[in-house]
Amino acid sequence: MKTIHTFIIIIIVLLLQSCGKEKGNCFGTPGTYYYTLTPESINQTPYFTNKAFDTISFGSDKGDTLIFVKTKSDTSWYEELGDGSPDCGYSKNNYQTLHNIYTAIKGNGSFDVKHSLKWSVVPHLLEVKFNDINLQVEDFRINSRIGTFFYETINKGNVTYNNAIKIYHNLNDSSVGEGFINKEFGFFSIKDNRTNTEYNYLKRL
Repeated sequence: MKTIHTFIIIIIVLLLQSCGKEKGNCFGTPGTYYYTLTPESINQTPYFTNKAFDTISFGSDKGDTLIFVKTKSDTSWYEELGDGSPDCGYSKNNYQTLHNIYTAIKGNGSFDVKHSLKWSVVPHLLEVKFNDINLQVEDFRINSRIGTFFYETINKGNVTYNNAIKIYHNLNDSSVGEGFINKEFGFFSIKDNRTNTEYNYLKRL
């Protein structure tokens, strides 16, 4: 009987020591941290910095005009677990997403812009949804020669644009659609390849 009691006491002491050691390895309390897009990133497009782009207009090569007005702008946070351990807990890292929602006031269409900071997914991602065409680009590529589809100058809708890159639907699906973007105007030309319809940005209504 004594032997059993002694064995139980030894097990309890070992468990307490083990817990004590685990707690001793925890340096500080896991925290919650927020990371925001830099001004340099946000300035890669005019959508969040230029009031003139609260209204966005496109004209199609078939004679249609689409006019979108920004009706909502908000910030949300994408959360990832940071440093830590199962015993001590993990820090929570929150990354900013800016979101502009537009409403069509002329024509039948939709326009939506997100600019996201997601560290372990695709950092610094700009995403524009035009109708059901989804155009995504890492913001540092805008106005950059990085990648294959860079144009020093390109003419769209009888207007010449500088330092543009071409993006396909969902990064690589050319069968659905494509768009051209630069730092000054954002996406200034979007083509629906299924209907062979091209929409070009209208600088003046």
